[in-house]
Amino acid sequence: MADLKQLTRALKKSLDNFDIDKRIKLGNNETATRNHIIHPFLEDLLNYDSLDGDFTHEYAADFGDKKKLKVDLAMMIDQKEPNIIIECKSADQKTFPTATNFRQLNEYYHYTKSAKIGILTNGVIWKFYIGENRSLIPTPFFTFDMTDYDNSDVEMLAKFDKRVIN
Repeated sequence: MADLKQLTRALKKSLDNFDIDKRIKLGNNETATRNHIIHPFLEDLLNYDSLDGDFTHEYAADFGDKKKLKVDLAMMIDQKEPNIIIECKSADQKTFPTATNFRQLNEYYHYTKSAKIGILTNGVIWKFYIGENRSLIPTPFFTFDMTDYDNSDVEMLAKFDKRVIN
C-alpha cells in the first residue's frame, strides 16, 4: 500500500492545480462533464486508467425483468465485476443532487450485485454512499466538493486512490 500522507500531499497539489472553474464552464451537459471533469478526476487525480479496464462506460445493470439499465461508469478494482458504480450528472445541473438522481443511482446499485459503493456526481460534488440489503443508505458517508475542501477531505479522498485501494 502506498504511503497515505505522501499521496494526500500529492493529491492536494493536483487538486489545487485542477482549474475546476474552467472545467465547469466546459461541462454544459453530462457527456462534456464526464470528459472534462469526471474522467480527469478519476485518471489524473485518483490514478485509475480506463485503458487498463479500471472503469467502463454504460455498464449494463440489467437483472431479471429490468432491462436496459446503464450505469454511467462502473469501476472494476481488481475484479471483473464493478465494485463502485458512478452516476454522472451535468456540472451545470441547477439543483444537485435531486431525489430523482439518488433514486436512479439506488436502482442501479440494487441491480449491480457486486457493487459496494455508489457515487453520485456532477463532477464538482462527489457523494459517496454505502448500502445494506442491496439498497443505498440515503445519507452519504463522504462528500467531496471540488470548490470547497480542506485537508481532512483530501485525506479521505486519497483513500480512494487506486494505489491505496489495491
